[in-house]
Amino acid sequence: MIEKVLLPLAAKDWMEEAIDADGNKVPVKRKLFTNINGLLLEHEKIDADDLMRWHEWVKPGDLIVFDEVQKPWPLTGANKEQPKCITELETHRHYGIDMHLLTQHPMLINAAIVRLAGQHFHVRKLGNSRFATIYEWDGVSRTLLYKNSFSKKPWRRSKKAEEVYRSSSLHTKQKRSVPTVIFGILFALVMLGVLGPTVYGRMQERFHPKPVEAAKVETKGVGAEKVETAAVALASIPAVPPVGQVGDKPAAFGGCARIRDRCQCFDTAGTPTAREALFCEDMTRVAVGIGAPLEHLRDDGELHRERLARLAWADNDREVLTYMQKRAELAAVASVAKK
Repeated sequence: MIEKVLLPLAAKDWMEEAIDADGNKVPVKRKLFTNINGLLLEHEKIDADDLMRWHEWVKPGDLIVFDEVQKPWPLTGANKEQPKCITELETHRHYGIDMHLLTQHPMLINAAIVRLAGQHFHVRKLGNSRFATIYEWDGVSRTLLYKNSFSKKPWRRSKKAEEVYRSSSLHTKQKRSVPTVIFGILFALVMLGVLGPTVYGRMQERFHPKPVEAAKVETKGVGAEKVETAAVALASIPAVPPVGQVGDKPAAFGGCARIRDRCQCFDTAGTPTAREALFCEDMTRVAVGIGAPLEHLRDDGELHRERLARLAWADNDREVLTYMQKRAELAAVASVAKK
């Protein structure tokens, strides 16, 4: 009240423009009547009795500021017969005055005043600090519904108001505790500083992923590692022995075959083996008439018999080779069956 209403008027030497009955603007010197103790501004002191007779002594332009108004005008029913000081408030504008009434809560004062008030200001302090929030309604809010106020403004008590007002004869310094909301703000700032870089890094990875080329290079590396691993695994698998070979033991000797001047020995797997020529010739030597040289079959004067012998010799060689191959295959099948 002192800072918002009284100090601006005091700065103008209590001069203010007003409108007379003819609608003309005229300067008016306002006079302050109040019961606020310790006020150092120019004013005239009044009490509860003076407030009960305000309609008898006020003059146009006067300003009445009364603190703790619930004492002279306590809570009573609106339908109850009201004194003249209350009923005259219905037309107080006709007197050309302004009246500001201060109380702890609107439910403490006369119900008729609650209905007649034009504006309602509520100062809500923030802890034990200089800061507060001022709520304004266009009528009295009996239950102080802050969400229904049409104006909400932050406010900080200035030192100028303290210079023109002493609230008591003895000023005690109260311990000021930091409000919980301040702790919450400080905690949020600390957490922002700690977790901010981590959150920012994750957001960058999400909205700005790494280039695709880097991912391809990495994929190739993984594939190469897999190929190398597979190669090592294949190398560790023991080799399967050839057909006809049992385990690590070499295949057994199968026999020898001779075609004209060439003689070769084989094992049971059909693989050629290194044997001496005499051994191969001894193994392939048969009785006369079965694969024997032509000189044993030659009969002078009988060319036809020589031709037949040659054909029989060639057929015999083919039969021998076929026999050796079948023998090798049978040996391989027997080896697999034993496993």
